[in-house]
Amino acid sequence: MLTKPQPPRIHLPKGWQDCVNSAVLHAIALAHYAIVYARAWTADSINARVRLAAENDRLHEARALLREEIRMLRAMWRELETGLRNDLYGHEGGNPGH
Repeated sequence: MLTKPQPPRIHLPKGWQDCVNSAVLHAIALAHYAIVYARAWTADSINARVRLAAENDRLHEARALLREEIRMLRAMWRELETGLRNDLYGHEGGNPGH
């Protein structure tokens, strides 16, 4: 049986009133819908130039997502390396005895 996917969690300030939270979430949802609709329209366009622009936009977004993923992985790797150095040598340096 298929399970219903969980909606994304958007963390908003706790001091905001419920009506403000609702308005912000509705604005985000409307913006998301507009972007998806516009992209669908351009991807299915008869005009080749519009289709190419849509594909270019999609590729730029994919590249940005990959760069962010690489940045996060590098940060995690740095933390792991620091932890391994500390475990092996017992201090922040990379060379024992220095």
